[in-house]
Amino acid sequence: MHILDGVFFHELIKGTSVYIEPKEIKPKNPEFEAYMEKLRHQQQERDYKRMISSVITSEDQKFNLGIKPDELKEVKSHIATIFNILFSMVAVYVAVYKASKTIMTDVGLQVLMGLAGAFFIGTVEIILYAKYAYVATAPKKSSSKKIATL
Repeated sequence: MHILDGVFFHELIKGTSVYIEPKEIKPKNPEFEAYMEKLRHQQQERDYKRMISSVITSEDQKFNLGIKPDELKEVKSHIATIFNILFSMVAVYVAVYKASKTIMTDVGLQVLMGLAGAFFIGTVEIILYAKYAYVATAPKKSSSKKIATL
């Protein structure tokens, strides 16, 4: 016969509690605190610069016709892309025209080949830019994984 016969565990632990030893408070290193404060200040500066990066000065606001700064940046990017496409078309025209001089002597055909090359490159670049613009402006799809349940 044991001493604990007829005594249940829940009766033994009634009125008890778990003792959690308090954590020691470590003294803070002043060099580390100064370094962390410096990092916080640098992060705040970066956040502030990012926040004001889209703000335009009052001189610029005279000419923006009420367009928001982000929209103005987008318009500038579209204009730059248009000029880039036109430059590519002119470069391809000149290259094809010069290359066709070595193949044929008819100036009319040389011009037509140059124009065909320029329009081909222009069409390809417009299609590629349209795809890029569509993907860039399309809302991002949230990939939610569904778990199969029984």
